[in-house]
Formats: sequence, C-alpha cells, structure tokens
Amino acid sequence: MNRRSFFSWFSLGLAGKVETTEEKIGLDLRTVIDILTDYSVVHQTTPLLGGYLGLTDYRERTIYVSDKSDLADRRDTIIHEMLHVLVRLKGLKDIEETMIERRARQIYTSLYGGTE
Repeated sequence: MNRRSFFSWFSLGLAGKVETTEEKIGLDLRTVIDILTDYSVVHQTTPLLGGYLGLTDYRERTIYVSDKSDLADRRDTIIHEMLHVLVRLKGLKDIEETMIERRARQIYTSLYGGTE
C-alpha cells in the first residue's frame, strides 16, 4: 500500500461510511501535523518512568520517546503516542490500550512493512 492510499484508508473522515470506534483513531497527515504543531517530541536519553518506550505528558503537551530503542521501535512509539493524543483530543472514552497498540501496529506496517 503506498502512502497516499494509507492516508486515505486511515483518514478520520471515511466518507459515506459509519466509522467504527477503531476507525476513529486513525492518523492522516493533517492530524499528524496538527498534533506536532501543538505537542513537542523529546527524545529522552535517560530511562522513562516504568521502563516505557514512550510517554505523553498532556499537561506539558510533550511526547517523550526513549533513545534506548532502535529506529523501528521509536517509529512505532511515536505512532502509538500520537494515537493517545488523538484519543484525548477527540474525547473518546471507550478506547482500550490494546486497541491503540493494534492500530499503531497497523499504521506502522502500512508505512514501513514488517520490522526493520
């Protein structure tokens, strides 16, 4: 799937179709730009609390990503954390962590294929 069709598939406004809860947590280029306009991304050299690869501080509007992981994990982590921001911005209450993990993996795989 090329990037253009990826953004069509994962876009938030799937015209003429009722979106499922999982479809509501897709990322398109506009959403990515909107999030990055409002949130900083910090590559943390010290371990993150709890050993996570990424954390989002909504109050400070900052996404922290561990430098201790490889490129594929950092990419996946950025997608994952952006989905958390999107869920919060959209006010979605019924989204579970496993759904975000699954969606992040789908988006990553669409953009980069399997692991690198």
